[in-house]
Amino acid sequence: MRCIKLLSLSFILVISILSKAQKNSEYNYISFSYNKKNTDDKPFVNSMKGKTVLYEVINTKKNKREKFQKTFNERGYLSEFYQLQNDEKTPLQLSTFNDSGLIVNNKVYNKNGLKEEVVINRMNYKAINELIKLKKGKEKSRKVFHYRASEPDCDSVSYWYKKGKLKRKWIHEYYDKCERKKTLLQNSDGKTLKEWSYDCKSEGELVEQKKNVTQVCKWEEVDDKYIMYIRQSIKDNGKTVKGVFKHRRSDTAIVSITYYDSKNRKESYTLYDPDFKYRRIKSEFYKNNGEVFWSEEFTYENNVLKNSVEKSGRWFNKVDYQYDSLGLLKKLTFHIKKEGNIYRETILSYS
Repeated sequence: MRCIKLLSLSFILVISILSKAQKNSEYNYISFSYNKKNTDDKPFVNSMKGKTVLYEVINTKKNKREKFQKTFNERGYLSEFYQLQNDEKTPLQLSTFNDSGLIVNNKVYNKNGLKEEVVINRMNYKAINELIKLKKGKEKSRKVFHYRASEPDCDSVSYWYKKGKLKRKWIHEYYDKCERKKTLLQNSDGKTLKEWSYDCKSEGELVEQKKNVTQVCKWEEVDDKYIMYIRQSIKDNGKTVKGVFKHRRSDTAIVSITYYDSKNRKESYTLYDPDFKYRRIKSEFYKNNGEVFWSEEFTYENNVLKNSVEKSGRWFNKVDYQYDSLGLLKKLTFHIKKEGNIYRETILSYS
């Protein structure tokens, strides 16, 4: 059976799962972490289209206050992120978009000024043909993409340069219509370091096990209510990593995502509300013996998020959400160690 999607190298990382879960969340705008994603997968927030949000963050333990401002463009992507102090605006992150609404420049700042910049050159305003990372104004790395003439959305060869020198080369082969057949990773001398093969017999069965070759397989399982899309990566040592993406059959809405390790033990489980796109109900991560070592639960009331709770051993963190008359988030209250031990509050206003 042909297999058509290369699994992410960070397939089993917790943070990867959570970031995917939050991609289209209506609550993405509350986060203060820098967004270092520089591709078109950069998270957007539908409800924030064209809005500017002012945040006042209050450390209740130290009686310290800080103010921040985020501005979102007409597509709901973050374009400006500033810290406000004494009537001055200090940039934290600035993004620029082309006429098609796709990102072409992303700058991240720290207390010393510009820390990192990514410049994206596009072919016909769409496909990325060059991605340049700059540090302190100097080129750190560059990735160049070449596309198939018959399929302009499918890259055939890509090159990665570091400080002007070629370091890695990716070569992609396809069956047809962007259905990938094989990917080779080579060094600057053309030596193949790694191969990904998408040619499986059935349900992840290896065609032929080879050194430095990872088999990538995909298949479907269907019952009366659900469709399960199964993606499996089989390394050259025989170890597998598998993801099961469960969708409601009637409308293909996501229901749950489960990852398994090489011994078919459950690594993580995320449950969604299929009536709301990417709305998480809970996430769990497991030890090898099946015990939950970390969990996150979300409670909704009147169709909005009421609170979220994280637990891991003695670790406890809870966030309460309050809304204004228009349904916009106006206050977050953070508890740590136990319910009622409030250490931070965030007040939000909009323009």
